[in-house]
Amino acid sequence: MDAFAKMGVKLKPDTLEGLTDWMMGFLKLKGKMKDEPEAKIDSRDTTETRQCLWQCRKKEELLAEFYSARLETDESVTPWICRLESILGKSKERGLVQTKDIDEMLRSMHWTGLKDISGHMYDTIKTFDALRLAIRQTEGYYILRESSISYKTHTSKAATEVEEAPSEFEELKRMIHQLVNRMDTYEANKQTPPWQQQEQQQWQQQQQHQWQKQQPPNNSNHGMVKNNNRKVKDNGSATTLDNNHKGTAEIILSA
Repeated sequence: MDAFAKMGVKLKPDTLEGLTDWMMGFLKLKGKMKDEPEAKIDSRDTTETRQCLWQCRKKEELLAEFYSARLETDESVTPWICRLESILGKSKERGLVQTKDIDEMLRSMHWTGLKDISGHMYDTIKTFDALRLAIRQTEGYYILRESSISYKTHTSKAATEVEEAPSEFEELKRMIHQLVNRMDTYEANKQTPPWQQQEQQQWQQQQQHQWQKQQPPNNSNHGMVKNNNRKVKDNGSATTLDNNHKGTAEIILSA
């Protein structure tokens, strides 16, 4: 400060930072300090940096996709393995994963998705192909077991439906029986149309007339008619005689 005072330079800034900036400007003004040229950035370095950053980001994305993959509920072992191998295949093509690390990565992730049924296999089987084969066998056993359980459940449901079927059958049978009875009652009570009744009466009269013509005369009836006539005549004569005798008696009494 004293040196600046002897030089007749008055310090304007009051803070240390302001003093530093002022000193830099003062030295440049006196020619004691020259401006450094701006650093030139090579385009090749920029491209390489961008490629490096892109590769790192892509690697992180692929690895994140690989390690975040999980076995779906309706997914079997084979599609699950193919999905993992596809992700690592892309990483290998771009040089993001080394070949020696692929087997261990697949073995680890394959077991992670199936650890519930293959926990003991991961420690005993050290290669991915052997682990895949063992897990496929285990999966086949579980699929067969689930199918048998579902078949038993379906069979029990079918038996229940068969037990319930007779009641429905009896109900349907009863309804059909009622319908048949109603149809019979309707047919019995159904009235014949008037024109059909007239035709039936005419036909019956014609049949009766033809039948009477075809019958021979009855002699016994004719004899009975004659006897009746004779009786009528006899009765008439007897009545006459009775009247005559009655008249005679009356004459005798009068005498």
